Amino acid sequence: MKPRKLHLKQQLCGVAALLLGCLGFARTGVAQSVDASRAVVRNVVADARAVQGKVDLRSPDIASTRKFALVIGNAAYANIPQLKNSVNDARDMCKSLRELDFEVSCFYDLATKAEFRQAVRNFAVQLNPHTASFIYYAGHGVQINGENFLLPTSVSAEASLDMEDDSLNLGYLLRSLASAKSSPNIVVLDACRDNPFAASGNMSEGLARVDPPLGTVLVYATAPNSRALDGRDSNGLFTKHLLAHIGEPGRKLDELFRVVALGVEDEARNQYKYLQVPYRSSSFSGDYCLAGCENPAVLAKMEEIARQSAEAVRRIEVLNEENARLKRQTEERERNIASLESKIGLLNKDVAAAGDKTSGDRADLERLKAALAAALKEQKEAEGLKAEVARRNAEVDGLHRQIESFKSQTAELENYRQRIAVLERENADRLRVTKEIDEVRRQSLDAEQRVKALSDENARLRTQAASRDANITALERRIEAATSSASSAGNESAKANAELARLRQALQQARDERNTAELMDRSSDREQEIAGLKAQISTFQAKTSELEQLRQRIIALEKTNADQKKMLKDRDSAESKVRPAIIPSF
Repeated sequence: MKPRKLHLKQQLCGVAALLLGCLGFARTGVAQSVDASRAVVRNVVADARAVQGKVDLRSPDIASTRKFALVIGNAAYANIPQLKNSVNDARDMCKSLRELDFEVSCFYDLATKAEFRQAVRNFAVQLNPHTASFIYYAGHGVQINGENFLLPTSVSAEASLDMEDDSLNLGYLLRSLASAKSSPNIVVLDACRDNPFAASGNMSEGLARVDPPLGTVLVYATAPNSRALDGRDSNGLFTKHLLAHIGEPGRKLDELFRVVALGVEDEARNQYKYLQVPYRSSSFSGDYCLAGCENPAVLAKMEEIARQSAEAVRRIEVLNEENARLKRQTEERERNIASLESKIGLLNKDVAAAGDKTSGDRADLERLKAALAAALKEQKEAEGLKAEVARRNAEVDGLHRQIESFKSQTAELENYRQRIAVLERENADRLRVTKEIDEVRRQSLDAEQRVKALSDENARLRTQAASRDANITALERRIEAATSSASSAGNESAKANAELARLRQALQQARDERNTAELMDRSSDREQEIAGLKAQISTFQAKTSELEQLRQRIIALEKTNADQKKMLKDRDSAESKVRPAIIPSF
């Protein structure tokens, strides 16, 4: 055999062996289908990543900020009245803050100013501009010359200037926070329960108002210069309500302390007949939620959507790589088939030009043709893979639809979160409106009682005036009758003169009483006051009606939001039954 023929046959045999050893693909159709698959996959992956980018799994305050807390409870005072609940309050607060992932330092019954300062110093060194802090103090506190002091348990009972040297100045704590530049800083002072000292020229009841440093919210259990209730249970009144709400997710600081204040005011007024109005001063303008600004159910749903989206991305990328591999194999086999056909054609020409064919040449040629026929047969069989590619494209389309569903669910959840925020504001508004209605009704009732009292007093005075006038008239008639009788009888006896003098004296006294009563009579003033009060009552009634209409509108909105929430829940439940598996397996 000629060298060229041998070279061609070796090449052809190598190509044929390669083709026989691999799975073939259709020459053009499969490759085009793979290209289409890759394009769809790229779109779906982009969509899935877009959904993942929209799912904010954790609010920034929870995800990126370390949180430190300092809790101090002083109760066992040696020289001044002890407190029943302050250590209980501190222990419960420590527990709640740990559950909120704060790194908590807890101290009970700090005896000296040095211990106080050391606790604050050790706490402050942990803080920096990337941390948040929560400071809680329960115990005795006083204001001296407008400055606030937190009292250690060994403080002297003498209310003197030494108090400033023996107690922790609140300003020291606030300056420590300002130096650390941490934000937000929440400082809660439940320290105005009882004034352990008699008020003096330089010492006042309660705590003084203080402007907090930048990034700080300063919260008092009651308004400045007033006293807070210690409560009848195991917690002080303010701390009881703070503990009840501090772990509720989605409550921003302003809303949290507003809800706490409403609860404290209502309980103090209704159960203790006392006015306790919690007070806060803030230089923090951001949004921060102690328990996270996400609703747990919404957060869990969004986490599930993100997990499914991530799984879809991973599976689609696997499919993308597999389709790319199949395309490369298809293109390589197509090139090899084309090369084999070309070389067989050249061999046929060489054999024809050589004249007579040996049996060996014929056998080699037949073997090559058989190899080509086998390769073409596999190529034809590979056409069947179009169906597999179409199936995969359908799966990718399904994933694309699911990604769109994820987008829709994410948008719905975001709308739901916004509706929840609106509902919470509406609830706070409803509580405020209800409180205003109660106050207006109280004022209206007071005015009605005042009107009744004034009317009764006027009626009583009119009755007394009528009685005096009748008495004077009766005396005048008796005097006239006595005088007439004495004149007709002639000489007047001493007895008749005495009786006449007595009657005239009684008449003068009655007239004097009437004049005095008229001088002191303020019935016209009372009538004016009654008219004014009636006008106020009308105003109160109109305001009550207006507020009641507002409350009913708020209640209607709450019902609408509740119905929408139930509708979403029912729809999600129905979808989960119809579509048990969100991500298909390949």
